Amino acid sequence: MGGSSQYFTERAFVSFTDDGFERLYDIDLYIAEPTDSNVRLPSLLGRDILNNWYMRYDPPNSRLDFSVRYADQTVRSRWP
Repeated sequence: MGGSSQYFTERAFVSFTDDGFERLYDIDLYIAEPTDSNVRLPSLLGRDILNNWYMRYDPPNSRLDFSVRYADQTVRSRWP
């Protein structure tokens, strides 16, 4: 975000659980090499996943809701 950094790529599966389904995404993670200026920065969820979701933002009610439009794979969740 707003600078340059050295990074490496790792293949990963990211999953989200909602309404009894697990949504799986097969993605490449770009992991920045730790430096003094970035070691405390949080990870960000990328557009490669967010572009597959519908987002509804309701500021007066302090709500941000997401609905999945697409996932690489959808399975019934093992989690309640």
